[in-house]
Amino acid sequence: MASLFKYITSSLICIFSFSLLAENIDYEELIEGVFQNSDQYPKRLLELGATNINYEVKKGGKSYFFRHSANLAKELYSSQDIEYLVLKQLEKTKFAPCPYFFDSKRGLMITEYIEHDEVTLDLKDQKVQEAICGMLKSIEEENIVVDRVFDPYQDTLVLAKKATTPLPHGLDGMLSALETISKKLRENPRKTLCHLDLHHKNILQKGDRLFLIDWEYAAMSHPYHIFASMASIERWSDHDMWKILDNYLGNSSQEDKECIYMYRIVSDLFWAVWCHVQMENPSTNSPYTEWRDLFFAAAKERIHKVESVQREDCPC
Repeated sequence: MASLFKYITSSLICIFSFSLLAENIDYEELIEGVFQNSDQYPKRLLELGATNINYEVKKGGKSYFFRHSANLAKELYSSQDIEYLVLKQLEKTKFAPCPYFFDSKRGLMITEYIEHDEVTLDLKDQKVQEAICGMLKSIEEENIVVDRVFDPYQDTLVLAKKATTPLPHGLDGMLSALETISKKLRENPRKTLCHLDLHHKNILQKGDRLFLIDWEYAAMSHPYHIFASMASIERWSDHDMWKILDNYLGNSSQEDKECIYMYRIVSDLFWAVWCHVQMENPSTNSPYTEWRDLFFAAAKERIHKVESVQREDCPC
């Protein structure tokens, strides 16, 4: 079964150009129109992201989402191949945009454009959290698998090694603590498809429906990792993080809270290193140095608490 899955996965990735005939549109013409600024394909810049340039492109009264992935994407763990495979497997759930065209070599993807309400979701709102948790449970029930498993220590270490400038004092040394945490997390090997870049900009609302976008950081990991990463990016307190965990589980135990707490340390360190690498190759005017230091401080504080508890519990 594993061999069959790898065969199917590799076959999909090798099909660099894919289009839905039902759309009845020449995607190569659309791509050329976007790059040539053709009036036939008016475009609107949605966001100049760290790893992508994103447009809304109009053709024949319909809008398309056009993503051009930068060369730096793979340096930052981002994978358009993973994103495409996830979107293909999520098509029937209607929780994410429908993919129309994918060209891995050129870093191009065209999907459905979600005509969403221009609102910023309050992710701390009870009803919003219940809706998000319901979606994530439904996605988990689909048993979707991608060929990438997140390893807290190894993946963060690989990212750190891509840095061309020294990591901040203390950040390099904290990787040893992360290795210990990773070993502890392996005791709970539960894995599911995880959207590891989930935050308010990647959750769109259209009426009473929500959509999850930007799956390029998706990987197989523990489901609590999704909420830990969200809490990390949104700069939530532990109380806020445990609240959404309660909404997901119904009632979280102390063991559940300890598990997500460790994944929060993982997330804070991962994004601290991510920001450091991105800081060296800025594609936007985002304050990556400031963000790096915030993630670093958050991880340092939580690691200190864990080490303090361990010392208190030591029978020596």
